[in-house]
Amino acid sequence: MSEQAETFRERKRRMVQADLVAVAKELFVSQGYEATTVEQIAAGVGMSERTFFRYFPSKEALVLGRYEDLAASLSAALAARPADEPVWVSLRRAFDDLVAESDAEAEAGRTRGMRAVVESTDALRAGYLARMERVRESVAEVLAGRLAEPAPASGSTPASADAAPLAPSTAPAVVGAAFSCLSVAYSVVTRDGGSLAAALDAAMGAVASAASAGITDPARTLPDA
Repeated sequence: MSEQAETFRERKRRMVQADLVAVAKELFVSQGYEATTVEQIAAGVGMSERTFFRYFPSKEALVLGRYEDLAASLSAALAARPADEPVWVSLRRAFDDLVAESDAEAEAGRTRGMRAVVESTDALRAGYLARMERVRESVAEVLAGRLAEPAPASGSTPASADAAPLAPSTAPAVVGAAFSCLSVAYSVVTRDGGSLAAALDAAMGAVASAASAGITDPARTLPDA
């Protein structure tokens, strides 16, 4: 089979998968994950239950499959950022495609209720947490490699959050903080609506401001209550 034909086949497969996911989201949100059957999802796009399994091995895989490719896409996005860009800025920009996809879904009228579905279903939540841990580890590896490289000669002034050089060993903590901001942003828009991009900017901006103010400096002590 030619490369062009294979590309078309894969593109068609992804389109069908996207249709199945869209139908499943609506059903999960409206009637619950456990109450929704594979047969119902398949019928929503006019296919048989047997055909469904050509595209997803299970109902759980349909929900969590998007996180399988997230480690590679976020790691690649971070690796593509300029070497002299402040780390915190690079991490924020690495989330751009993920954030844009979420905001586009919201703009199209699709609910973010799937997050609530995942968090309220034990099997899904466990799978989600395991996959996100792998995503964070992958992104931290990229960041550690970047921090281990000699700083490029540049006349630019680093952002306040990167005012002091970071050691490669700090990569997991820095990446963890960025993902925590993403989680907070998702929670904000799930509860209040609005733009995920704006919520994430606010969350990451707050952390950067805290770092600039010295709040995260272990040499500083908190005042007595």
